[in-house]
Amino acid sequence: MKRILSAFTLFVFLLYCCKSSEGAVLYGLTGRGGTPKATLHVVSQSDASLTPVMQLNDNGGGQVIAYNPDDGHMYHWTGYPSSNTLLEKINLETLAVTNIPLSGFETNEIYSATYDPTIGAFLTTDLSVNFASVTPDGVRTYLGSTDHWVRGLAFVGETLYGGRNTLIPVDSLFTIDPSNGDLLSTTSVTLEGYTLSSFISQATNPDTGELWALLIVEELPRKTRVLVTIEPATGVATLVGIMPEDSGFSSIAFVPDPVIPVEIDVKPGDELNPLNTGSNGVIPVAIFSSEDFDASTIDPISISLEGAEVAVRGKGKLLAHEEDVNGDGLLDLVCQVETESLAFDLEVGEVCLTGKTTDGQKIAGCDLVVVVPDLE
Repeated sequence: MKRILSAFTLFVFLLYCCKSSEGAVLYGLTGRGGTPKATLHVVSQSDASLTPVMQLNDNGGGQVIAYNPDDGHMYHWTGYPSSNTLLEKINLETLAVTNIPLSGFETNEIYSATYDPTIGAFLTTDLSVNFASVTPDGVRTYLGSTDHWVRGLAFVGETLYGGRNTLIPVDSLFTIDPSNGDLLSTTSVTLEGYTLSSFISQATNPDTGELWALLIVEELPRKTRVLVTIEPATGVATLVGIMPEDSGFSSIAFVPDPVIPVEIDVKPGDELNPLNTGSNGVIPVAIFSSEDFDASTIDPISISLEGAEVAVRGKGKLLAHEEDVNGDGLLDLVCQVETESLAFDLEVGEVCLTGKTTDGQKIAGCDLVVVVPDLE
């Protein structure tokens, strides 16, 4: 039984299972008062240094970005007042920008946005404290009021966070009900050596689950942002770096490391895919080639199926070989993984495989299996 990951399944799986020190890219956008204004940058996660990417449209305010893992595009809001709001999506590979007509509820200048994969839409806050959803094709729906200005919407797991903007107390990190914008809890944020003045933006690193934020502090010019990570439970922030003076960044967003979705088949040829997790043997897994992907480029030593690696026998020989499993004329990769190492405790469910090609590209795929009892 072959199965290919949906964009959302792949995103969630990589978020929790495929953590990498090299992967996700942090993007930042300067505001209309920044220097240069409305410019997308790649931001270093080690010292907050910048690499310019492209200049975007400026409709008078509200420079906000958010990434959509379901379609792989960055989305950009700009505009003030509400009648002047512009939404566009950016293909980060080609840098092509597509305008998206807006409809439905009329939001004001957008303050923050984050994608909620459970509803397939963005959640936004604005200047008028509206809390609204926006679909990728621009349909806006009023959900409620935040009862305060909020910047930096970001999910950490299933919890939605937002930061206080310019109102007292200014050091508050909120948890927010994603269904209506209600404030659920508040935590004070501290940054050693600095006094927090305002939240600007937040984003979650999909490789580590860490919450990152742009802050304004009293000790630096107002257009100078500090980049930090925040521990939500305690509110303790750790300084990553200080943005250039007067750069005026208004938004950040992470983009996951590109992953090639692949088709896999546990126990190829068996539609039930029975899996005996109590076995001390091996289980065959086929990774299929396609017109766009050559499975023979996968490095077998990088493969992991729910924590189980490719078996090694004899003098370090990996049990993996090339074979046209499905008869399409393309060579697939068949590997034998150690059954006893599988970290899988469901009776029926998906097992997911990850790995890398020999040139370092990540691959991932899942298949349904049925656990059978150990009859020995």
